[in-house]
Amino acid sequence: MSKNKGVVCDMEESDLITDAKTFAAEELDKQLPSQEISKNIKLRLEAKYGPTWHVVVGTEFRAAAGYQAKHMIFFPMGVAGRQAVLAYRTQ
Repeated sequence: MSKNKGVVCDMEESDLITDAKTFAAEELDKQLPSQEISKNIKLRLEAKYGPTWHVVVGTEFRAAAGYQAKHMIFFPMGVAGRQAVLAYRTQ
């Protein structure tokens, strides 16, 4: 199985990709409600990379959003990839 299965990403900066996945994994481990997880990931991304980030965490969702080029990632997380995280930056 590919390590990046289900990942949609247009980020070039590998540290940003790593941080997004690490922040998400750490927040999911806390077993908080999805809204809290989203808020915490957003705050961590903004603290390190500046504003303005938007984060959606859930088990089933669709999204259409305009975002800053090279600043979007969507990836499965959690038990058997049942949760997903979408993070993107706007200007």
